[in-house]
Amino acid sequence: MKQLILVRHAKAGWGAAGSPDFERTLSPQGERDAETMAGRMALRLSLDPPQVPQKLDQMICSSAWRTRSTAEFLARKINYPKTEIELDKNLYLAGLDTWLETIQCLPERLQFVLMVGHNPALTELANYLSDLPIPGIPPCGMLYLKFGDIEWQQIGSVKPESEFFDFPESI
Repeated sequence: MKQLILVRHAKAGWGAAGSPDFERTLSPQGERDAETMAGRMALRLSLDPPQVPQKLDQMICSSAWRTRSTAEFLARKINYPKTEIELDKNLYLAGLDTWLETIQCLPERLQFVLMVGHNPALTELANYLSDLPIPGIPPCGMLYLKFGDIEWQQIGSVKPESEFFDFPESI
């Protein structure tokens, strides 16, 4: 069984004038939302029975500062080692094709993967993979996708068996 969580980075600040987009940090609101969503994810992992698998195999994120910071908030809450977060420079401002290729090339030994990235491609990917109507993934929004006994290369041609979408303002 393959499980995938797609996360849009938390709200970023605008940064100093002239600073590159790549280096934008989380805003205070983004930090609060990341903490909130990390707590919700940790709760889902601890429910009896859990709503998602209890052990994350791999966390992958764009190498931009705001995605790394979001991933670190999530990792801290679920006891995933910060040093094992994989930074993928190709996911920074990547399009749908790059996202699909990255997912389809994941090693088969991985069953549960969390990926942190950017809009608009993340919303496009979510709508491509899911049957849920998602007009836009808001900052720190998370889409949980559970597939049957498939290989990663089949992602995109097979719809998930179950899915749910969560974001900071949903409660």
